Amino acid sequence: ATPAGKKWVFRSLTRSFLGTVQMEAQLVEGVRGVQKLNVQMQVLERVAVLSAMAPLSRGDVVTKAHFRVEEVWLDRQLPTLLLNEKDVIGLEALRPISVGSMLDQRDFKPVEMAHQNDVLSVMFIHGNLTMQMKGVAMQGGKLHDSIQVKNEATKEIYQATLIGKDLAVVGGALDETQEKQLREMR
Repeated sequence: ATPAGKKWVFRSLTRSFLGTVQMEAQLVEGVRGVQKLNVQMQVLERVAVLSAMAPLSRGDVVTKAHFRVEEVWLDRQLPTLLLNEKDVIGLEALRPISVGSMLDQRDFKPVEMAHQNDVLSVMFIHGNLTMQMKGVAMQGGKLHDSIQVKNEATKEIYQATLIGKDLAVVGGALDETQEKQLREMR
């Protein structure tokens, strides 16, 4: 208990307030310091992170079944941890990930939906009209990248947007539901 007329004043000796934090505590009476001591404490922050629920091998594409949201106590800021499931679904693992590991963005990369010279199924959409044709990717790309595609029959080169593995669309913007329907039509 602090005696009447006295109070404790704390001053941080470190810049961070996570992990091991050192403070100077001073018991003051009026303006005069009566007693001084150093206090060291361990400060943790509770954070919801994504952790592996199933093992991932190098090259595996992450699905919802591979991870879960888990609350953990951290003693420092880890800015590369994946915190949002939308940020990890569909990424490719760069190294093996064991069950229970926190998912870190440095361990994943976007999946290539097409490589240069791959044969693509190209959907042309205009209003209610949908036509399917074959084309050759002139360059590689990831999901929703716009790439150049060559029509082998006419030798014409045009821009198409990748919406799936070896699947591209030309002619209009699609929402998520329309993209899913086109992927299933193939």
